[in-house]
Amino acid sequence: MVSEKNLHYKVLECGDEKNKVIVIDNFHPDAETIFKKAQTSPHFTAQAEDFYPGKRKPVEQQYVLYLIKTLEQLLKKTYNIEKNKMLSVGLCAYSLTTNTERQLRPIQCIPHIDTHDKYQFAAVHYLSYRAFGGTSFYKHRSSGLESIDSQHLKNYFAQLKVEIMKDTPTTYIHSDTFLFQKLMEVEFLFNRVVVYPSNMLHSGNIYPNNSLSSDPRKGRLTVNAFLNFSDLN
Repeated sequence: MVSEKNLHYKVLECGDEKNKVIVIDNFHPDAETIFKKAQTSPHFTAQAEDFYPGKRKPVEQQYVLYLIKTLEQLLKKTYNIEKNKMLSVGLCAYSLTTNTERQLRPIQCIPHIDTHDKYQFAAVHYLSYRAFGGTSFYKHRSSGLESIDSQHLKNYFAQLKVEIMKDTPTTYIHSDTFLFQKLMEVEFLFNRVVVYPSNMLHSGNIYPNNSLSSDPRKGRLTVNAFLNFSDLN
């Protein structure tokens, strides 16, 4: 198991809710190899049911195991996860942003949550050498919410649906809007990982003039993973 003492990390508190965001630099000891594997077959593909504005392909199982070994104890400590919970990885995929703004659906033009489950966390591993946009976190202005739990889920999305119909330009979001206030940004840096609760309102910072490419050598390449804690059997 990788000791947290060997990780170059910091824990940031975001917004009024003081949700914790972990930023780890020099995350993987062989990030260059992972970057090169993204350039080999199979090819990246788009999934119709995926709200990600681009293409993905699976990451090798060895990387998944590294995530678990490296992050399990750090996440338990940071987020006060019960000792009887075990970490598993759901989605784990190389991701490339490729969609133009014309291709975006309204839901892709605003901050989002991945789930309201308090035991799921998202990890984004930046793997490009170019300085693309990182990841930002937001507050929904009219409700004041910065994360969405099961108690607020139904009312939040009902309210949001009305607001989107009134005022949502078809653009990528990376700053304040009429509906959302930007709280914090984690900048893009090669081999940096950002980890955060999946119910935080967040968005990748996508700049269409330089971020859209199907070539993993040139585009905004990340590994995106969902980290789930569940009871031991």
